[in-house]
Amino acid sequence: MQDFNANTSATGGWLTLTPDVEAQAYDDFIGDAISGITGLTRSLVRPMWELKPATQPDIGTDWCSFGLWEEKEDYSPAVTFKDDDGGDQVITWHRLDYLIAFYGPNAVYNARTFKTGLWVNQNLARFREYYTVVTDCGDITPLRELVNQRYLQRADVHLYLVRQSSRAAKVLSVLSAEADISADLPGINKEK
Repeated sequence: MQDFNANTSATGGWLTLTPDVEAQAYDDFIGDAISGITGLTRSLVRPMWELKPATQPDIGTDWCSFGLWEEKEDYSPAVTFKDDDGGDQVITWHRLDYLIAFYGPNAVYNARTFKTGLWVNQNLARFREYYTVVTDCGDITPLRELVNQRYLQRADVHLYLVRQSSRAAKVLSVLSAEADISADLPGINKEK
């Protein structure tokens, strides 16, 4: 992994941004939110696309999968200088669309519970701790999947969020400099 402290404006060339640490743990937060709001056991709230997918629960078990469906970034990040440790702070806003698929005999009920419970102030406050604003939770789409000659109940919802991220680039301040400054101002005759 790259040493982000070694890459500064003093070295010249391209500057690498520090990693977005919060983004790396964000899916865990989303899973915790779904579990906490619906009451589903955390082990039954799973990422949709896992490297090693877990065994699918029995057809009579309520469970959920979720995944980032789409991400859009605002075009104009805010760049501010941080004087304390040197560097530019780059703040961006990401519009996120998470697909949440509830499975099992209570799929629609769990989707409704999530949609309704999402708007409780204490739950919204947890999102704000992650610099996130909930903008909408889409309609429930009831579906059926044929699994082993039996229909599995499914209900999908889209969760729409805006998340702020902050990263840094090591742009150093000029602390001191020596220079001679002279100016030729128009209309002033120096030789009289």
